[in-house]
Amino acid sequence: MTDVFDKEKRSQIMSLNRGHGNKSTEIEFQNLLNQNNISGWNAVPKNIIGKPDFAFINEKIAIFIDGCFWHGCTKCKNIPKTNTEFWQNKIGKTVDRDKHNNKELRNNGWIVIRIWEHDLKNNLQKERIIKSLNIRIKIRRFARSLKFIN
Repeated sequence: MTDVFDKEKRSQIMSLNRGHGNKSTEIEFQNLLNQNNISGWNAVPKNIIGKPDFAFINEKIAIFIDGCFWHGCTKCKNIPKTNTEFWQNKIGKTVDRDKHNNKELRNNGWIVIRIWEHDLKNNLQKERIIKSLNIRIKIRRFARSLKFIN
């Protein structure tokens, strides 16, 4: 189907549409943090490369909750059957942007954690996520106490 707007006008229109986040996965992760008494995090912190969904700013840990469709999960393989080339291109750009943001954050001393939407539907995976996160937080807090990181 041909768009009624030219590329420039469509871009302008789309730029006015601000994302509201994937509420169900973000709320699920926030509940997981609260249930496990994990504190010190900010939801949707400002001025951090890539706009993570959650961050432990003092520990420099950025957490992204990636929707399987939008971020190209290879396990779920959700590419629509119609307009496939468009979606592959769009999702490919998102994956490239994610890789770029990961690299930029790591170059600035951040730990980057990416959690797939489908992992929040699996209790064993949720346990692993929490254990891994707790270890990383403790290591970063200890390193900060020794002045190894800012």
